[in-house]
Amino acid sequence: EAEEHINIQEMRTASLVARRLARDRRNWGGRHLLFVDNLVVLACLRRMRSRSFPLLRLVRRIAAITLSTGLRLIVRWVPTYLNFADGPSHGDPVGIARQNQLTASRKLAEPGEEEEQQLPEQV
Repeated sequence: EAEEHINIQEMRTASLVARRLARDRRNWGGRHLLFVDNLVVLACLRRMRSRSFPLLRLVRRIAAITLSTGLRLIVRWVPTYLNFADGPSHGDPVGIARQNQLTASRKLAEPGEEEEQQLPEQV
C-alpha cells in the first residue's frame, strides 16, 4: 500500500482541526490560529484553491466547514525545526523534539560569536 504524500497528510490534519473546531458552537464565528510547517498547505489554505485534485477535495471540505460555521482560520507558517509537534510525528521522543526546538529558538534569539565578528565596526 502506497503512503499518501506529505502535503495530503498535512492537509488532512488541517481538515481535522477545522472539523473539531466546528463541533463546538462556541467556536462558530470566531478566528482561530493554525500553525503549519508545510508551505503547500499554507498556500492552499490562504487561497482556498489547489491544482492538485486530492488537495482540492480537502480544501473544499475545509471551505464548506468554515462557510457553514463562520469559522475563520488564520494560517501562519512556522519553520519545521521550530515545530515541537513535528518530532513525535516522525518517531522522535517528545523530550528530544522539545530540546531541539528550544536549542533552535535560542540560536535565533542570540547571535553567535561568528556573526558578531563579521559585523563591520562603525567609526
